[in-house]
Amino acid sequence: MKFWRKLLREAYQTGSPIRLDISARTKNGNTYTFPPIHWRVADSIDPYFTYRSVQPISAQNHTILLCERSLESFSEKILVSNALMENNCFNCHTYHNRNADYMILHLRKPSEGTLVWQDNLLQKIVPPSNRELDATLQSLPDSLQMPLTLAYADWHPCGKWIAFSSNMVGVDGIDAHKSFVNILDSASNIILYEPLANRIVLDSNLWTQAFEETWPAWSPNGEWLYFCRTAKVSTDTVALYPDHTERVRHIYFDLVRIKFLPEEGRFAGPVETILRGGAGHSYAIPQISPDGKFLLCCTSLFNSVPYQSQGDLVLVDLMKFDSMQSTGSTSCNEEAYARYVEELNSPDDESWHHWSSNGKWVVANSKRADGYHLHPYFAYFDGKQFSRPFLLPQKNPNFYKTSLRAFNLPMFVKNASGLSPEKIAKAKRNQALTCDVQTKQ
Repeated sequence: MKFWRKLLREAYQTGSPIRLDISARTKNGNTYTFPPIHWRVADSIDPYFTYRSVQPISAQNHTILLCERSLESFSEKILVSNALMENNCFNCHTYHNRNADYMILHLRKPSEGTLVWQDNLLQKIVPPSNRELDATLQSLPDSLQMPLTLAYADWHPCGKWIAFSSNMVGVDGIDAHKSFVNILDSASNIILYEPLANRIVLDSNLWTQAFEETWPAWSPNGEWLYFCRTAKVSTDTVALYPDHTERVRHIYFDLVRIKFLPEEGRFAGPVETILRGGAGHSYAIPQISPDGKFLLCCTSLFNSVPYQSQGDLVLVDLMKFDSMQSTGSTSCNEEAYARYVEELNSPDDESWHHWSSNGKWVVANSKRADGYHLHPYFAYFDGKQFSRPFLLPQKNPNFYKTSLRAFNLPMFVKNASGLSPEKIAKAKRNQALTCDVQTKQ
């Protein structure tokens, strides 16, 4: 290891590639020489990344694990196991500024709730039920009197706020090759949660009658919330597509953003459209680079969860978008600031992705290996182009040929976590703290 690290350091400092010459001799004495391989040593990467280990058929809640893998070795440990939690589903682990000491984890049935891990304290929180919210709900239109949940999330850079989407999720079977299920946000809006006050804020800018909003993501300076939205399904659409599964195929999400005032804890409209969804392309999972210059998101044929085999990645140049927005020239000119990322995409599905803390690396899930299993691929980003993605190395070279597990929600983290399956299971059984709820016009 001492020699290896020295070799990497010298290659990085000099900019010279590491050359690998490979030859092989057969049993009859013939020698074969292969073309040399050149490795370019790029910028450093975060020391860890975490992911959910699941079966590729997402509707089955068999053993689900949250794992932490070292990117400096093959070391790996389990942080969460649903084997200790009545085999319930859990999802959408999210960190504050890639710090493993500040994490949230949403639990699905049985025993729904959201675990918040901060300041070495693990607490379970739940929104109040509709019955407990009677007084608050009476001031809202009927279409917004839905149960509150804390699902997909992103932690504000200042740490004071967490943006959650409150989703009523359904699962549909998709009768197509390599598309096992489809997740549908049949009703979703975005809410704010203030951890220190244990308070939920329903802001009228995002708790709306007209739209379904999901996938919140903060800009690094905390001044913008990016998310995806679509118009609520009209009665005309229901009449046109009475079959629910068919109706899902005609739901398309836009990529949008809205201004946020952190000191006041509220949003200030209007909502700005960055990429407009339509037939054959629907946007999901926006992730902003740490320098705030780029946004990477998923596009798929329909809906807000890219489970179909046709999912791809799109890169948005936010500097160009801002410049064009100031002159009013963004309308119908998306190709000037957004591009299909040829370097990262394949004929199969690309979906979950995350930027490293220095913005030089991206990890993205892809089914390109066999068309069925999501595997994590890493690519270097020089500010303009991505390098050719490479698969996460494993100690056993046959790992991906024999493993029947899929990697889900890969995320970079800067430090090792202090969580364990036993801590999580204990917190799940603890009495939950009920959040206060406040509405803002």
